[in-house]
Amino acid sequence: TPFSIPPSFTKNQIPPKMTSISTDSATLHYWGSVRSRNMYPGYILAGSNVLDQVTLNGAFPYPGTPEWTAAAPKSYLGQLPVLTDANDTKISESGAINRYLIKKFNLEPESLKDYGMMNTGIEASAMIHAALNKAHYTPDRTAAMDATFTVGTGSIMKLLAGCETLFSDGSAFLCEAMNPGDLALAAGLALIVDLQADALDTFPKCKALHEAVSALAGIVAYNAAHQYPYFKRNSD
Repeated sequence: TPFSIPPSFTKNQIPPKMTSISTDSATLHYWGSVRSRNMYPGYILAGSNVLDQVTLNGAFPYPGTPEWTAAAPKSYLGQLPVLTDANDTKISESGAINRYLIKKFNLEPESLKDYGMMNTGIEASAMIHAALNKAHYTPDRTAAMDATFTVGTGSIMKLLAGCETLFSDGSAFLCEAMNPGDLALAAGLALIVDLQADALDTFPKCKALHEAVSALAGIVAYNAAHQYPYFKRNSD
């Protein structure tokens, strides 16, 4: 996936120095304070209070710079994010990374129904990201984003309408108790709100989830450390 260089970084600047990473613990590799594909595993870890058990390696040069070619590790497609762990483990793809971390930290819900709803939340978050990604990379980004946020017909609004049907009765979560699927979905909702602050106003269940997760101390801290939204609402 193409990646544009944040305005705070130019090709003439020295890129962040790659740090020495332990091979004995899980490390998530992605660009520093960017809010994009790292949000999903980040929210799962931070909302489950296990973020301190994973190293976040944000010291990566940006694509398009000479340093990017030699930077490592990368996914099997030469991209980020990628997760490394003990025993020469290297996991590519956001969904696989999410599920690996859920398994590693024993975050799966006990019941089969809740396990299914957890995975539904993860898949819904992936669909949100795909819709935002498509609009972001359309030549006329402004028109594409306006279309995807159009009430009734926009792809994001349709996804939100569908997500409204997923929640457990009387709960702000997909099941009676919060699980990693809620956290992944909340990460997608956060990226939506970054682009349009009132997007959830007509979707009360999605809004309740967004507000409940956003209030968690671990999520507050994670958001404070990741303040650069990658997706933009308007054309450059």
